[in-house]
Amino acid sequence: MDNLDKALKRHRLVWKLLYYPLLLYVKLVYNYSFAAAPDIKGSYIVLPNHAHSWDHFFVCFSFKMRHMYFLASEHAFRKPLTAKLMTYLAGPISRVKGGADTQAVLTMLRWLKKGASICLFPEGNRTFNGRTTEMHPATAKLLRMAGVPVVTYKLTGTYLSEPRWAKTKRRGKISGRVVRVYSPEEIKKMSLDELNALMVNDLHEDAYVTQAEQKIRYKGARLAEGLEEALFICPKCGKTGSLNSKDNRFWCDCGLSVTYDEYGYFDKDSPFKTVADWDDWQTERLNELVNKDGELFSDSGASVWRLLDNHNMEFISGGSVSLDHQALKIGDLSFPLSEMAEPSLCHFKNYETLMFTARGGRYELRFDNNASRRKYCLAIVALQRNAVKV
Repeated sequence: MDNLDKALKRHRLVWKLLYYPLLLYVKLVYNYSFAAAPDIKGSYIVLPNHAHSWDHFFVCFSFKMRHMYFLASEHAFRKPLTAKLMTYLAGPISRVKGGADTQAVLTMLRWLKKGASICLFPEGNRTFNGRTTEMHPATAKLLRMAGVPVVTYKLTGTYLSEPRWAKTKRRGKISGRVVRVYSPEEIKKMSLDELNALMVNDLHEDAYVTQAEQKIRYKGARLAEGLEEALFICPKCGKTGSLNSKDNRFWCDCGLSVTYDEYGYFDKDSPFKTVADWDDWQTERLNELVNKDGELFSDSGASVWRLLDNHNMEFISGGSVSLDHQALKIGDLSFPLSEMAEPSLCHFKNYETLMFTARGGRYELRFDNNASRRKYCLAIVALQRNAVKV
């Protein structure tokens, strides 16, 4: 028995010991229910939609005592003692966002060959507006390489229970179920585009369409706090970065003031009923902004850090940050957009960080205030994709 076999045996035992205590916890705290998955022999890959920080646990309960490995953001490994404990007890697979991570793919394939199963969120990120986001293009390639059954899994109620932008959790109703099981033979016959379409079709969830049907109350406190991360353009004055939140209230310096309720809706004073509706309008405004010349955004209180080996971080520069059509500028540094891979946001505790790869290194943009990281991520991606079209 090699080291991987010993680790797999230990991880499976830990999951069996934790299964019932964790199941009791999610039922009491989140009112979670699930449908049992069919019995699948051997290794497999589970693909769920992603909206909640506890999604990996929600998914596992449908598979009874079957242990699975998950990808975890590199952030989770930055405290040495915590990282060692996690690795020993559960063996999560470290994934660096904001660029390709070949090592994570190799680790997944290695576990699959050992007879273990993998749970992978193909969106790569949690949704900000309640709708399933784009599928990561590398996922379809992995499914072809793995040669194991693929299970698509649907979670509902997760977004309104814990919106990505929120500072607090809420209790309403969450449910999970297997959508379909695909055999290795079926996967092999599909093109990469067909595999991507499969994931989009099976995993699509719109929290507000579901809520309109179910009308579930999600009880909690300080329901609007953090909204300025997701919604950063005011529909009344058109300004960016002027929105604030406290308790259940969301307002702009121009006088716009709305309330967010326990059903996930804004009150009648809001120009939009839902976060998704506001975000749709905001996306149109952002697209108009990236097609204009000049600076898009600027904020104070920024710092940029470089990721070193062994999950250590090194401070590089700080001060103000600005974005124009050519570069992201932080302090005395300038990162040309043409030399950056598409950035990604990473949710860590109660804040977001912008992760990106440039100049052969991996970097992280932080703020010491409530400036929206999401606006920079969306704008950079839009600018980069517009440049490719040209």
